[in-house]
Amino acid sequence: MLQMWDILPGSASRLLLLTICTLPLTTHSCGGSRRESYSMDDEAKKTALQEVAQQEGREAGGERREGEGLGAGGGRRGEGGGEREPEERVSASRREAETVRSTPSVSLKANGIPLRMAMERLAAQAEWRVRWGEGVGQDATVSLDVEELAFQMAAEDLAAQAGYAAEFDFSGHSVTVLRYVERVFYLPEIWARRQMPLPGNGNPGVFIRYAEDPATGVENSIRSFLSPQGKVFVDPINGTVMVRDEHTNMRSLERYFARLSDEARTPWLVEVAILVASPGEQGIRWDKVGERLGSAPGAGEGPAALAAQLAQEKGDPVAMLLKALAPEKARLLSKPEFLTLNGWTVQLAVASGAGAGGAGWELRLTTHRDYANPSAVVIEAAGGLSDKVTQSFSTAASAEIGQPLIVSTGVGTSVEKGWLSDKRHTQEAIFVIRVLPNRKP
Repeated sequence: MLQMWDILPGSASRLLLLTICTLPLTTHSCGGSRRESYSMDDEAKKTALQEVAQQEGREAGGERREGEGLGAGGGRRGEGGGEREPEERVSASRREAETVRSTPSVSLKANGIPLRMAMERLAAQAEWRVRWGEGVGQDATVSLDVEELAFQMAAEDLAAQAGYAAEFDFSGHSVTVLRYVERVFYLPEIWARRQMPLPGNGNPGVFIRYAEDPATGVENSIRSFLSPQGKVFVDPINGTVMVRDEHTNMRSLERYFARLSDEARTPWLVEVAILVASPGEQGIRWDKVGERLGSAPGAGEGPAALAAQLAQEKGDPVAMLLKALAPEKARLLSKPEFLTLNGWTVQLAVASGAGAGGAGWELRLTTHRDYANPSAVVIEAAGGLSDKVTQSFSTAASAEIGQPLIVSTGVGTSVEKGWLSDKRHTQEAIFVIRVLPNRKP
């Protein structure tokens, strides 16, 4: 339940406390209802405001650095002016103290009556007005049995029973029952990285980017929660998401953003070693590569079997694989690292090292939580030759943190010296993918 001190800023809440503690309480009756109000003379109000200003000046004075937020003169807080608070801030505190009041107590005993009737009975006791927002069903039935309860709490209870929100204007003494509300949510800081280019370890032939911008990804996810009348606007630069929808849908959105924040606390650091080999027209013989690493003949063929074998070995899997691929003239092209989160997709484009006319390779990499094994990550990898419509490989596997997943694009033909040469040779790209223990790249 929203309380008065939840919506007051620091200065106003302390001022209200000072006022309540130091000023006399007067009680009067109006229209048969009991109301309580607080009065203070000008001298007491002035004293309370000065105490709030001095207290905030002391709290902020030790945190200010020279020249920060002090205008053209610069200097530290307290130089030449002691700890005096700016006039604008004192004026703001005075306005808040004069306009914000606690709601009076009300009583109601009703069972299954229309929302409009119940709300107007409470408002009449409190001498407040009731306003109705767009699409509010005023005939929804509600029940309430309270005695001497703050009007704000009682009104919020009634609105919640009907699936609505109550918005209070304390200066105008009015409450608005809303079906549609606006909320601003904030994206975790790591989401800003999705707008930044990813490093290719300085290799000009490697291009890496996140597959979708944050605005598209978040907007598509949020729309699945919204009603047909709901609206969402994502500002990826400032990391804010503004949503307007039915009050009842906001709880689902709160859980969604809470999950994003939880996942952002432990991002995955992914390393992709990009190897290029020249194995000949038949491609890489993975069984032979496994034998060079010490596996028995027939122990298993293909990149997946080789990855399982490397996972059992001690040492750097990339260095061991390069050694085993020596006859295929394999070389390490790049080994970029990047951060990713659950469900994010990263695209890698690799240009062939054989000249401007050569073919290249593409890789789409998506990471997911392995809910059956918290120490592992599910990796989906798909891709192939960039000039082919169909993919040459697609795989999904759960890999322990630090263990490799190996995928190969298959053999592709490249032009050695551009379009004017007829001399050709074959190349194959191998991607060694590992989720590293959490550390910053």
